[in-house]
Amino acid sequence: VLPPGIMRAYQRFRYDEVISLAQRVLLDQNASPGQQVRALVLAGAAWYLKGCPDNAVEAFQKALAREPSIRLNEDVFPREMLRLFEETRNAARNSMAPVQPQGREIAHISQCASLYKQGPTLKGEKL
Repeated sequence: VLPPGIMRAYQRFRYDEVISLAQRVLLDQNASPGQQVRALVLAGAAWYLKGCPDNAVEAFQKALAREPSIRLNEDVFPREMLRLFEETRNAARNSMAPVQPQGREIAHISQCASLYKQGPTLKGEKL
């Protein structure tokens, strides 16, 4: 079970808080692999909903590397996010190049990438 705050933050659209709480789970020596996978999925969802699909793909890749059979709940996650998650899974299965999210401006992606340098994130962590 994840800390209750992470799901509450997701439900209240507090995506920066979700990402921060997910990082805490990943750094927690007592967190189970399942907890870490769920934290990565929620972090990926938060990044996606913040308009940072490249960051979402990175979190989804890490989740899928730990638990390749994981499925997202269609009642919880938006259809486009589910599509991106499945594309990420398929790319990993086929050992293809990383998924390139479509329909995003380069400037917007650059802004998202800079978020990694400004606060707690998933990038660069030894997972």
